[in-house]
Amino acid sequence: MRAINSIAVFFLLLLSNINFGMAQATITKEIKVGDKIPDHVLRIIGNENGKPTIINFWATWCAPCIKELKLLDSILKENDEINILSVTNEDNKKVEPFLERNRELKSGKLTFVSSDTLLHSYFPHRILPHNIWIDKAGIVRYITGSEEMNEKNILSFINNKPITAKNKNDDMKFNPFAPFHLSDSEFVYRSILTKRIDGIPSGETVYPIGRADKRKILRVFCFNSTLYNMLWLAVDQNRSLTNYYNTMRVETTDSLRFFTPNQAPHTFTKSKYNSRDEWRAENTHCYELNLPKPINETLFYSYMLDDLKRNFNLDIKVIEDTIMCSVITADKRFILKPMENDSTFINLSKEGLIAGNISVLYLFEYLNDRVRDELRGKPTDPPFIDKTGGMRININLRFDQNIPKYERIKELIEENYGIKVHHQKDKYKITIIKDMS
Repeated sequence: MRAINSIAVFFLLLLSNINFGMAQATITKEIKVGDKIPDHVLRIIGNENGKPTIINFWATWCAPCIKELKLLDSILKENDEINILSVTNEDNKKVEPFLERNRELKSGKLTFVSSDTLLHSYFPHRILPHNIWIDKAGIVRYITGSEEMNEKNILSFINNKPITAKNKNDDMKFNPFAPFHLSDSEFVYRSILTKRIDGIPSGETVYPIGRADKRKILRVFCFNSTLYNMLWLAVDQNRSLTNYYNTMRVETTDSLRFFTPNQAPHTFTKSKYNSRDEWRAENTHCYELNLPKPINETLFYSYMLDDLKRNFNLDIKVIEDTIMCSVITADKRFILKPMENDSTFINLSKEGLIAGNISVLYLFEYLNDRVRDELRGKPTDPPFIDKTGGMRININLRFDQNIPKYERIKELIEENYGIKVHHQKDKYKITIIKDMS
């Protein structure tokens, strides 16, 4: 550790009264706010005159540090009731040219210490500027960054008055090359993908905000899920549980990367996997996308699809194909258009179907997915195309006893509201997933 007198630019050892080599060999203990500075450290920093002291850790590349040096130099020109020691771990080859470029600092008042490791060991830090405020009694009163370094605080400190300060506490264990866990419960935005986690089930959850077809999405979490299921969730935007109509098509030479052994039994039999557990360990994943605030469904799921595309090396494109569709049309004579500010909701029970300010497209997608002859049966209608111009309606149907069959509910809607569904071949958007791995 060398000291440079800023006017003459010569070097001297600060440890003139103690054996410097022995001091460096001593095991140092971090000095914190409220601690009394040991006598041998007081001698190192030159605080034997009963004045308050500021140890100012800085670097030549640090713009806020240079601003502080100029302030501290100006204070010393007007006031000699404080010790200031400006310490850097940079060597003289960097410090001397810096002083030559900043001649206004060469007043002879500031004392610079270069090539420091010893003082840093007593006052460890990672962020510059780093300032240690030591009172006349040799007690550390504050450890601060740059915000607190101003003329008002310095003069208050000289006069033994409290200063406005937030104590600085650098995390010395932080490793920028290690996985980041410091704010696991405080993140603002998170997109995370992991391999399978044993001991938890598999599935997908969606955290929507709002009701019916005016929802926004805040979070999606897929746990121990297949790549195919995660892709379908993003492509279909959580409208149905299964790709019943081949509107998402996967092109791959490794079907088990996407599909379960049950979905690709022949491939599984010939595969390298000795058990389903082996397959699960390699081909199921946990994925979470959590945003700071809910956003439009379409935009949210486009973010999710982009994540999956990048992480699994996929090429994704959308084409138009002619397939069998369920086309929705309306006789507008039957329609009582809802007001723009009406709330949006839908409720289906054995008493009836009630919906407010609902799009006809969402209405039939909702019914098609929920009203089936069997719980796991295939929905009746193929993909819907809305040819009503984006119509929104109010629905109020009463049932005699239980929920009727899907076809009967459609008949009631047509009879009461003039909205029809018929099947015909039409152009429909198809998502093509190509495995590039």
